[in-house]
Amino acid sequence: MKITILMTLFILTSCSSFEKKFTSHVGCPEEEVKILKRDYSPIGFQSHTVSCRGQVYYCTEKMSESIPQELRCKKALPKTKLSNK
Repeated sequence: MKITILMTLFILTSCSSFEKKFTSHVGCPEEEVKILKRDYSPIGFQSHTVSCRGQVYYCTEKMSESIPQELRCKKALPKTKLSNK
């Protein structure tokens, strides 16, 4: 019973501002962070594609028993055209 209540509280508080957890990793305030894509993996990782001020970031989140443990974000490389020379 206690675990169910704790998990419910965790889910409610984490869902209220999912974008907020990315602010320190991408350098934008919560209201400017947009979640573009979320992928879940059964092996303890989640990946997120987020944008902020025109820049895209790829983030990975290590999970332990459905609880976020570590979040890392990396700025996407700019797209370049390949030449056919």
